Amino acid sequence: VIAEPGDAPTALDAARLRPRGESAERWRVDASVSFGETWHGAVVLARADGALVGLLLVDEGRGTIHAVDGLFD
Repeated sequence: VIAEPGDAPTALDAARLRPRGESAERWRVDASVSFGETWHGAVVLARADGALVGLLLVDEGRGTIHAVDGLFD
């Protein structure tokens, strides 16, 4: 997850992600990982190849990753 170009990225272990709802287009980040409001809209990239996965949306410190394919539904 990359919020600011000058800041170091934050790695998220897949074990800390859970599907949100029945769709595979949103993942809730475990509550043990919190984000400040400046992380809202951060880019989520795949570690293996740098491909765009989605955007991190933050609400009251809780993060949800919205897949690129599901952003405009």
